[in-house]
Amino acid sequence: MSDQAKYLAEVLRENQNMPFVKRINDPGAYGVIDNDDGSQSTHRMSAEIDEQGQAWAYPNIVQTPEGLKQFDDTWEAMRYNIESGNAIPFPDIDTALDFSKNYKTPEFNEYYEGKRR
Repeated sequence: MSDQAKYLAEVLRENQNMPFVKRINDPGAYGVIDNDDGSQSTHRMSAEIDEQGQAWAYPNIVQTPEGLKQFDDTWEAMRYNIESGNAIPFPDIDTALDFSKNYKTPEFNEYYEGKRR
């Protein structure tokens, strides 16, 4: 396992009770958003720096009591996720961006690859 994979696994383990991480760790228990191009989205992760200079990674698709909600405004998504405890702070934007691009576990990818067949 590469150092990056180990780091990502550790971040997911440390945040396993966070709602969006639960959706990563148990993909079959949650829904998806169907896109116009026929693909599906589960999280649409972003990474930004807030007004205080803290880097965050968070989803633009969140689970609500009514179902999945997709934010069109990434700043609105960031505020919502920070306030609801559904965003992970990182020491810098590069690390947050790396997580937002590489967060999917092999099990997550395998589950959705099977759904595309």
